Amino acid sequence: MSPAGAASAPTASLATARPPSGGGGVPVLTADDVRAGTDPSGTAAADPGLVMLEPGDVVATAAGSARVIMSAGAALGPYLTLYRPDPDRLDPRFLAGFLAFARTRTGTGSSRTDLRRARIPRLSLDDQRAYGRAFQEMAQLTQTLSEMSSLGEALVRLSFDGLLDGHLRPRR
Repeated sequence: MSPAGAASAPTASLATARPPSGGGGVPVLTADDVRAGTDPSGTAAADPGLVMLEPGDVVATAAGSARVIMSAGAALGPYLTLYRPDPDRLDPRFLAGFLAFARTRTGTGSSRTDLRRARIPRLSLDDQRAYGRAFQEMAQLTQTLSEMSSLGEALVRLSFDGLLDGHLRPRR
């Protein structure tokens, strides 16, 4: 950001992972982990060619899921794209939010999006952080609603089971 307030172009370095080789002790973040928001579920043999994740990295799937990496120690899994933004110029949560919602804004029916074509607006770092917090809150709301939906479905399923086996009785 220049002193005059003109926005400079946000930057991020980019890497694409190759499939990890064999089993082993290095945790690997998979596309399913990114979609579900879970810890790395894959493993790989230690290999100097693995791309290791760092805090502040943004990892995205071709299907439009993205998240910010909070701790180091896992390798980038296959079918994921890594963005390593310069935190002095580009807020990671801001970038992840735009990458995650780029597919829904394109209007294409495709399940895959070329995230390299995602349009990221040039905003001040303070504005990016505000948007990043809002994106994070919406992502948390989405996850909470998904969990509530699953719990509601389980409740209905158990209610049917209770009616069928006689543990519950209908109202008269």
